[in-house]
Amino acid sequence: MRVIQWAESYWPTVGGLENLLERLVPALIDRGHESIIISNQLSPHLPRQERHGRVEVHRFPFLRAVSTRDVALFARIRRELSDLFVRFPPDLVHLHDVGASALFLMSQRQANGGPAPAARTAVTLHCVPAPLPVEGEGLLGQVLQTADWVTGVSAAAVERARTLAPDIASRSSLIYNGLPAPAIEPSPLPFDPPLLLCLGRVVRGKGYDLAVSAMPAVLERCPTARLLISGDGPERAALRRQADDLGVGDAVELPGWVDATWSDPLATWRTVNRATMLLMPSRPDGIWQEGFGLSALQAMMMGRPVVAARTGGLVEVVVDNQTGLLVATDDADALAGAVGMILEHPDKARRLGQGGRDRAAALFDWERDCVGRYDALYRRLRP
Repeated sequence: MRVIQWAESYWPTVGGLENLLERLVPALIDRGHESIIISNQLSPHLPRQERHGRVEVHRFPFLRAVSTRDVALFARIRRELSDLFVRFPPDLVHLHDVGASALFLMSQRQANGGPAPAARTAVTLHCVPAPLPVEGEGLLGQVLQTADWVTGVSAAAVERARTLAPDIASRSSLIYNGLPAPAIEPSPLPFDPPLLLCLGRVVRGKGYDLAVSAMPAVLERCPTARLLISGDGPERAALRRQADDLGVGDAVELPGWVDATWSDPLATWRTVNRATMLLMPSRPDGIWQEGFGLSALQAMMMGRPVVAARTGGLVEVVVDNQTGLLVATDDADALAGAVGMILEHPDKARRLGQGGRDRAAALFDWERDCVGRYDALYRRLRP
């Protein structure tokens, strides 16, 4: 089956969606689905076309065309997309999240006599959309309503999609994320000193400022604790200033991505393996909430307890008092209390970590629950 994987962003951008697609697309190729990737050209320095591993990547300046309202650029992108659909006539277009680039997909589908309408379309929501002013209106509602199938990476995402487009109830389903098991074994949880880990894009929605705000209280209970924020993004410098202003600068590390080039597939796993626990104090941000929390799954697979906010799909990954602890959103005191409790009860921490490993194996198996279900969906949608 010929599939166009259409993503708002892809390599070399680093993040949960990009991390998933980096692994998912080759796995689906192994199951017989020929794929190319269409994504935003987020920087003019990125080549418009290149091969990344086993996958051909095509980038278009979707965001620039929309933000500048450049009619000529919009028309040029449409022509180039039409040419690409002729060179690679897809059986299926799989849209990952709905952003500015979806305007161009909808335009292609609506073009009279164009090649795109012949392809089936699937949409996967990797985040939980925030409520819209008018239910079902706007680009998101239109994309969902016209899709042949809609999936979400959590039940929360599926439920939200069905609220926006009630007609998709019979053509929508849940497909949880997954990750291949790493080729390293979990090490014992370290408590002398303990390491608290935040892992992911450094943006407001991840709530890492709450982790920094919690550190003074954490250090009162455990003076040797350290916080490692592994990732990069627009909030990184502000977090550094915040830590210094709170007097906890020596206890907070912000080294950036552990391996921004993805040249070492085990680099992130080794970082997780150093941690005592993972913190995910995510908060609703603008038009989205945390859809799944891939870094939470990474921690669970390595036997690390997770302290997470009760938001979006995180509550389906992290089970309170079974695989970690759930706290209220935007509550640094609650976060500090949960961290302190785990640090003061190592046996409970180890039980939570083992609970996470068990849940990951039961619900989020890579081949069975992620790759296998997308493969089955593709075959179901075959024209």
